[in-house]
Amino acid sequence: MRQNLIYVLLSVSAALSAAVSNRGAMELSAREAYPFTVQDLHIADWEVKSDAKVEDLGINLDTYTTTRLDDLKGKLKGKKEASLVLLPTENKRKMKVMEQGHPDADHPNVFFQVSAAKSDVGEQPYNEAGAEGAANRIRNSVTAFLDGSFLPANENGFGNQTTLEWCLENEIGKIYFFSIENYIQGTRKQKDKDYGSDHKKNEQIEANVNDVMEAENHDGWTLEDAVDYGCAAAFDVFKNKAFRIKGDGVRVPSPEGYDLVKVAMARGHDDRDWRHGRLTVGSVIAAVVDPKSKGADPEHTLDADWHYYVSGGKASRYDILEKAVAQLREALFGLNRDGDVS
Repeated sequence: MRQNLIYVLLSVSAALSAAVSNRGAMELSAREAYPFTVQDLHIADWEVKSDAKVEDLGINLDTYTTTRLDDLKGKLKGKKEASLVLLPTENKRKMKVMEQGHPDADHPNVFFQVSAAKSDVGEQPYNEAGAEGAANRIRNSVTAFLDGSFLPANENGFGNQTTLEWCLENEIGKIYFFSIENYIQGTRKQKDKDYGSDHKKNEQIEANVNDVMEAENHDGWTLEDAVDYGCAAAFDVFKNKAFRIKGDGVRVPSPEGYDLVKVAMARGHDDRDWRHGRLTVGSVIAAVVDPKSKGADPEHTLDADWHYYVSGGKASRYDILEKAVAQLREALFGLNRDGDVS
């Protein structure tokens, strides 16, 4: 009798373990089921040209920061020739792109330093948030620079030099702040809540993206004719001039007609005008496209560089940004793309 009871208990335990294992396998299978492949992202007319118009960038420094910056400029004015370029990110790939914004990047009298700063426009900027993010990042970078954030800290957490001391020691006479941004532009529309025509595929998209971030609403907001643009911005401190250039863009894919911008916008926003999205469209693409499908390249990740697949391998996200930075360099330094004075 006792042996039978033990056998029953062991059988029940094994059955429960199998059920848990099967449920885990089912969940794993669901997460690994991708509705789309890399090939589904390709768009024949993927590129959208920009007029590369130079536009003023209102960085709106507060009175305290303006006073500090003017004081620094006053003490650095003179015969000093070295240039300091502040970059608002530690991302090596983005730093390399921004360094191309200075025509003498390899000269020993040109210093590049990181003055990390946030854009304050959410993870996914839409429409006007592109320019807003560029302005915010430069403004925040100026504050961090004046506070000496780019200087190495000692064991007590304080810098051994002030910003002024470092600039005087390195004979800085020109200071620039650079920023590059991507943002999605389109016409905001409200449609039905589904992302596409097939109910099962809608459910799969929702399940995959919910693993990244739960949907906050299903109001159906999206952007029609959505394009992801590259943007480059600069602030010349001594000339007190800040501007940006809107570079070329890449159309946002709608594989098999499914609206991925709507999927991203359903995850919420941090402002009243739906410009500061909480989840990037790139994150959505990475959640619904098989990263092992034919044509996938680990050098071009789906979340950060889906542009590469949309263009059929003709342009990466960084190619778009590099072109915008080249246009910025021409506007800032009066140089054409071959490095000659215009």
